[in-house]
Amino acid sequence: MTRSRMTRAGIAAATLVLAAAGLSGCEFGGGFGATCSTSPPVPHQEFGTVSALIDMPWVLHPGETFTLEVRNMIGFGGPPPGGGTMAGGTLSVTGGVSPSGNIGVGAPYPDQFEFEVTGQPGDSVRVGVIGASSFQGTFPNGFFISCNAHDQELVRVEIVEPEDGA
Repeated sequence: MTRSRMTRAGIAAATLVLAAAGLSGCEFGGGFGATCSTSPPVPHQEFGTVSALIDMPWVLHPGETFTLEVRNMIGFGGPPPGGGTMAGGTLSVTGGVSPSGNIGVGAPYPDQFEFEVTGQPGDSVRVGVIGASSFQGTFPNGFFISCNAHDQELVRVEIVEPEDGA
């Protein structure tokens, strides 16, 4: 599982690096243990993984608009199959942000969403992984799998005061 949390010093350092590089976002990704179900029923697939890869800013400022880009999201059971088709899932985006709540994502990727920062410095925006699904195998000789990751935290980004002159 990959989790990302940054301190104020880490955010300041990352902001300087990103400003120097001309970048505005950061890639966050992780694989999360999940409970799964299949259709039709397939043995040994009740536990699996939800994998998500997103890109969003390292830091957020009050009142700004930002893009969250979902590069990939998939659910699979048993040992990783190396892919799947019709992959999609659900993320939660909460905290000092509007809109707030669950968003459905799906192929073809990337999938992009716009948000407005409504919180104040010291608040944060949290992105969680709810669950994902995919078709495993080659149609018609495969199965559909749906995995619930139970809203595990992928990333939490702090809202900070803009730098002078920004």
